[in-house]
Amino acid sequence: MNQFISKTTLKEQAYSYLKKAILKGEIEAGRIYSEQWFADFLGVSRTPVREAILQIRQEGLLETLPSKGIIVKEISPADIESTFQIRQAIEGFCVVSIAREVNSHAAQDLLNSLYTLIDTQKEAAGYMNSYRFTEVDELFHRHIINFVNNNKFVETFDDLRIRVYRLCMDTLKTEGRMRETVNEHYEIYEKMKAGQPWEAYMAMNQHLSNAKKLLLSVCKH
Repeated sequence: MNQFISKTTLKEQAYSYLKKAILKGEIEAGRIYSEQWFADFLGVSRTPVREAILQIRQEGLLETLPSKGIIVKEISPADIESTFQIRQAIEGFCVVSIAREVNSHAAQDLLNSLYTLIDTQKEAAGYMNSYRFTEVDELFHRHIINFVNNNKFVETFDDLRIRVYRLCMDTLKTEGRMRETVNEHYEIYEKMKAGQPWEAYMAMNQHLSNAKKLLLSVCKH
């Protein structure tokens, strides 16, 4: 029993560390790695590493090249286009729902949480902490999606978000993008708080359109 728990813990630790290293660019896109390299990188045996790699592959971050090795999966412009079409549909629906139910206790609690997250993003932007900023950005959008209590929306968001997370961090290196993101989030917040469904939808659509354009600009063709 203890061996099983130990094995599971090692796998989870390997998964968490590798995923973070990929998203932060410490494990480079375009370079071919071996399973043994990952094991040496983490200082653990190959078994938990193999299990961690399998999970990360299923999430679309890694890809195996037969007889060659493992690479960080490249994201194509078509991937970005399709990702944001789906996100605009889902998140647009969600902000409309929130604006329409703005007087409910659930919506008011959500808006309070979103305001706190925006303040946290401002702080992260001030320190130019792109990793923390991106974490809070994910929470902002996740809170909005969770409001409608649709598990399919949440599952889809999780799948789509992880595919472009690495590039999202790259876009934050663009001068002023963190500040612009905070302002766009505040605009979405304000329109929902004012109970303006269409305006909230347009604010979210504009925010995601801006993010998509920046992602396309850093995407390797």
